[in-house]
Amino acid sequence: MSFEEFKKAGVVKLPVDKTPYVAFSDFREDPEAHPLKTASGKFEIHSETTEGYGYKDCPGTPQWIEPFEWLGSKATADFPLHIVNKHPLYRRHSSYDNVQALHEKSKVNGFEPIFVNPKDAESRRIKSGDVVRVFNERGAVLCGAEVTDRIREKVVLLQEDSWYAPAEPGKIGSVDRGGCANMLTAQRGTSQLAQGPVCHDSLVQIEKYEGDVKPNEYAPITAA
Repeated sequence: MSFEEFKKAGVVKLPVDKTPYVAFSDFREDPEAHPLKTASGKFEIHSETTEGYGYKDCPGTPQWIEPFEWLGSKATADFPLHIVNKHPLYRRHSSYDNVQALHEKSKVNGFEPIFVNPKDAESRRIKSGDVVRVFNERGAVLCGAEVTDRIREKVVLLQEDSWYAPAEPGKIGSVDRGGCANMLTAQRGTSQLAQGPVCHDSLVQIEKYEGDVKPNEYAPITAA
């Protein structure tokens, strides 16, 4: 279909292959003809290559290794909540966090939302709409509380990539009114081998905020 035909039609339905997907089907049918991209060409429970690196935090076989921070660690004495971060609903990573029309849908009283279990909220006298301070040894951010039973107890959810907006720019330790999750996560990789982000490996505490700091005002772009 040409572009002009597409403009007239307005919509085009692409064919969908409804054949059930089977992972590694070629390999399963003929392992020798369709080897995997491993040293042996097979599934490897033990990797000689990985073991050869000698990394303590990434052995040659799958093993449980105590996370950097988790609900079973001593750090919960000060920071009893496990924080997780997901992709945001109303922006693409950090893009579009300056669009007022999206702020009106995504923010809570102008602050980035943090989702809290009702039991955790009740023990802290927090209700939906309250401005809360979320903090650990690395930093502190201000968020708008969303109390919901869709998040499990002792876990809070803060979406990634809201724009950093310190209350006192240039001052080390300034609270971030933008709700930027990077203020709370550790600057370390998942392992010496992988070096992935540790966005699900952090503990925090939250409390109701009584200050008068204004929310993130990065929203100059309005809907047409």
